[in-house]
Amino acid sequence: MDSIALGIGPGRHVRGFDRCLFGDFSQFDSIPNMMRSVIHLDKTELPLEATTVMGHFSYQTLRGRYPNADFVVLLREPTVRLLSHWIYWRSLTWFSLRHWGAEWSARLKLARLPLQAFLSHPEIACQTDNIITRMLVWPHHLIPDDQFIDPANDAALLAIACENLEHFGFAGITERNAAGYRELPDWLGFRLDVPSLNPARKMRRSLRSQMNTELTDGALRLLADRSRLDAKLWMLLATRKMTETEAGILRQTAILQAVARFSILLA
Repeated sequence: MDSIALGIGPGRHVRGFDRCLFGDFSQFDSIPNMMRSVIHLDKTELPLEATTVMGHFSYQTLRGRYPNADFVVLLREPTVRLLSHWIYWRSLTWFSLRHWGAEWSARLKLARLPLQAFLSHPEIACQTDNIITRMLVWPHHLIPDDQFIDPANDAALLAIACENLEHFGFAGITERNAAGYRELPDWLGFRLDVPSLNPARKMRRSLRSQMNTELTDGALRLLADRSRLDAKLWMLLATRKMTETEAGILRQTAILQAVARFSILLA
């Protein structure tokens, strides 16, 4: 994000999150100002004069506030994103957690549970259950704040998500752009130096584990379920630039490389 802002130049560059990422959580007054100041609960909290707005925002929040803006999205392979999310939350130190306040930190601490248990908690479905689809469709009555998405609603939600993706000026996948392609820099018109985002810290001894024991049959089923919609969106974008076979190989490579990398971080 900083690389994009640097390339665009001086202006008001906004960072943060919107209400979509917090599900049924309502105790925002308990979050210290350092973090609370970047949580935009209403689109009107976003400055109209913003040069860029980057972070974790729903499509409707941004479209409602900036109807004439250019929209950019890079989708990360969803299974990798979900594993990374668990590892990152699990590695958060006491110092980091205190910036979020006791109430929201209680949800962050769920990552200290085994992977299968972590993926089973509905109170964090807003961050673990097909988050790409949620951000493209939210707010919608078929997107529950405190539960997982009902598979009976998959087709309807995917149709809306795909329709909204068509309104993005640039929509691509992280893995292709990270593999030496210049799609996003070419679209932006300037070079990007992209560092590793959210690098996980070395795991505290009491939280270390073995990835082979975490990837139980139940955990694998939940990983597939919690990314089932997002995987279709990722493949949709991937196959715009490559064959389905090439996209499938790229996805499997990304997952295998991530599991190997996360195994080291976890142990």
